[in-house]
Amino acid sequence: MKEKENEMQHSLDVITDIAQKIDNENRLLIKKNAELKQEYKAQENDRELLVRQLVMQKKENTKYKDDISEFKQTINEKKMDEEQIDINKYANENKDVNMPPIQSKLMQTRIESQQRRTGTTGFKLPPKSQGGGFLSSMAGA
Repeated sequence: MKEKENEMQHSLDVITDIAQKIDNENRLLIKKNAELKQEYKAQENDRELLVRQLVMQKKENTKYKDDISEFKQTINEKKMDEEQIDINKYANENKDVNMPPIQSKLMQTRIESQQRRTGTTGFKLPPKSQGGGFLSSMAGA
């Protein structure tokens, strides 16, 4: 009987040790699980933040591309204005002479640009050059 009691006590000790080890391992796994859940949540938040930043960056890039296009158009219009000033200078110096065809084309391009920008037809086209215009009058002078 003593022997059976010792055997049962030994079995109880072994089972208690095993249960203790399982319990300790379970606590470690619960702790590890909590850490992994926290890490996962942090990664989800980081991903969400990055997606928002990407969307904002794309909107900003689109805005900058639009600004660049607008600036290029403004530059081209300013160039046309400078050409228009040169045309006006020659036209004012030679009021009785028709503008040469190339200057008429430049003026037409400027007018079309103005119409596209404003949606109006506020300019009247100059009469087409007849008989050679400015350049032929310069050659005859």
